[in-house]
Amino acid sequence: MSDLIYAIRGSFGFCVKRGITSETQQEIARQLLDPKNAICRALKFSNNGQYLCYCDSTRTVLIESATGKELFTADLGKTSHIIFSPRDTVMVTYEPYVIYGSRMNADGTTKVPNPNLQAVSVEATIRGG
Repeated sequence: MSDLIYAIRGSFGFCVKRGITSETQQEIARQLLDPKNAICRALKFSNNGQYLCYCDSTRTVLIESATGKELFTADLGKTSHIIFSPRDTVMVTYEPYVIYGSRMNADGTTKVPNPNLQAVSVEATIRGG
């Protein structure tokens, strides 16, 4: 139980800790957020617990659970769902498919929303590719 890794999510962000008792407890990662400007929209461990992905209203970040090291970050501030493939080789993020404001650009062309599904190869991210 001293190696148990878990996340605590609240209105001011989240933290990732290892260990249950106060003697063995160690903080691995912490993300503090101002609840007026940013919220933790999504937080998900991979199937085997090796990775943790979260969205903090500005970006979507993949970290290694054991070390807190950032492996991947993208400007996906509206991510609402995160899914890992069964073997944790691919991570998929989902953002609502919407256009905010006017449906037309200033030049009169129709606005096209950004793709709402993003697939990221976790293995390629770790290798730096």
